[in-house]
Amino acid sequence: MKQRMICLLLVLALACSLMPAAAAASPAVRAANALYTMGLFDGVGQHSDGSPIYALDRSLTRQEAVVLLVRLLGQEQAALTAGTAQPFADVADWAAPYVAWAWQAGLVRGADESRLDALSPMDEQGWLTLLLRALGYDGADYDDPWTLAAQLGLCSGRSGGFTRASAVTLSLTALGLPCCGSTDTLLARLLAAGAVTEQEVAQAGMTGALSRRSLTAREIAAQCAGAVFFLEVYANDGYLRSETPSATASGFFVTSDGVALTNYHAVKKTMYAFATANDGSRYPVSAVLFADADRDLAVIRVDGGGRQFPCLPMRGAGAVTTGDVVYAIGSPLGLSNSISDGIVANRSRLVPQAGSPDPYIQVTAAISPGSSGGALINEYGEAIGITTATFAYGQNLNLAVPLDLALTVDLTAPGEPYESYFDAEPSPYADVAMYERYPAVPDFGAVIGAQQLAEGETEDGWFYLYALEDATEDALASYYMAMTEWGFTYAFAMDTSTMVFTAKDGSCTVYGSERTVDGETYYQIRIAESLADTAALSPTQFPWH
Repeated sequence: MKQRMICLLLVLALACSLMPAAAAASPAVRAANALYTMGLFDGVGQHSDGSPIYALDRSLTRQEAVVLLVRLLGQEQAALTAGTAQPFADVADWAAPYVAWAWQAGLVRGADESRLDALSPMDEQGWLTLLLRALGYDGADYDDPWTLAAQLGLCSGRSGGFTRASAVTLSLTALGLPCCGSTDTLLARLLAAGAVTEQEVAQAGMTGALSRRSLTAREIAAQCAGAVFFLEVYANDGYLRSETPSATASGFFVTSDGVALTNYHAVKKTMYAFATANDGSRYPVSAVLFADADRDLAVIRVDGGGRQFPCLPMRGAGAVTTGDVVYAIGSPLGLSNSISDGIVANRSRLVPQAGSPDPYIQVTAAISPGSSGGALINEYGEAIGITTATFAYGQNLNLAVPLDLALTVDLTAPGEPYESYFDAEPSPYADVAMYERYPAVPDFGAVIGAQQLAEGETEDGWFYLYALEDATEDALASYYMAMTEWGFTYAFAMDTSTMVFTAKDGSCTVYGSERTVDGETYYQIRIAESLADTAALSPTQFPWH
């Protein structure tokens, strides 16, 4: 396989593998049209109206790959004037000049001395390797071209198949990428070499690919903020039932179908999570594709019900340089879609006390608690890290996790259910006993482990008595947790033994207080079948919480 791969091309790329000329709006058709306009890609014939037949749904053959490679290298005219001398008997006449040039340049080898295996299909592994080499990465690893390709933004991982559609979309992407060690894009080099004209580039809608333009802070906010979301996590079903997040953080989408990145520490030991998008819509996190505690990375899937989310292209640490301008977007202190700016203070900062064996990106862009999981973005609008931590006793000393590990994850995998992934402990108050007369109210005695001594009717409900010595601070704190988990709102504490809870649906109010009956003092739970008038009460923090 290795010999067979090296035997081919050296071209460019883009990352979609949509099918043929069916939908005019598909990325593959747009890519084919753009390449055709610039004279870099041909069809296999013509429709009755004279438009090209791209045959995007079939495989790209090895000899077709050589032709595309030579054109992407800007060497078509050189190939057509250099003759057809090459040793392969199975190459078609129309492809012979291209194969001859590539063979003489040492770019292709045959399956054996007399056969190119010209009609065999090119695979994604080989094509990506050649595209990387076309971009100047001569040491691109044939065994694993996906990692480097993902770091550069050429693709997002392995695809499900490789066709002519895949080849043209990858090639178009490669045209807009900078060549190794340069700010010049591959398309800019083709233009400089005269392989394409400015008019062709403009007609193909590729003028923007001639250079990488730095974006202003306003443009970063406008183009990137929509891909960053506010993340609420719930440690167990109790927190979820009471609609009380156990923590908040940030995350950002890296695919339009809902795959997102955040920090491991933001989601560990949780059972549920919800992402609130920039427009206020809220979606559950349904699965975990990958998680690594040491490197503080979690790759999650947000269930958008078919919605297409804005997403950020990813770049690896190789695309980061000390001094680069960067922006951080996240939800510091719960303030969603906050943006700050700074520079890369150190592109490879080892911080042993942070626990990761890998270096962080140290930045001056401000982050705060709640920013964890947010996006660190370069001046081109590309995600280069996950905002993670800050040094509390310094100034502008902040850390982000680079995306190299995330770039190796299969983003098409279904993942594992979020609810069971992190081994979160169920709430101890999920299955508490309820009062028989009031099945929506947790039984005080059952929650604290105390015997009910008496009960009776009141004017507006019912009361229950318990031994006063059982109503310790720890016991009352446990009842508070149970009540809030089951949807009650804590309203007021006059002292450390008095409680007032109101049902969110307005069905009842639960009072807890000391009561003296016939000279004996008990702890009473009184349930009123109405909503208490708590307007005059000043809500305070529960003393045991």
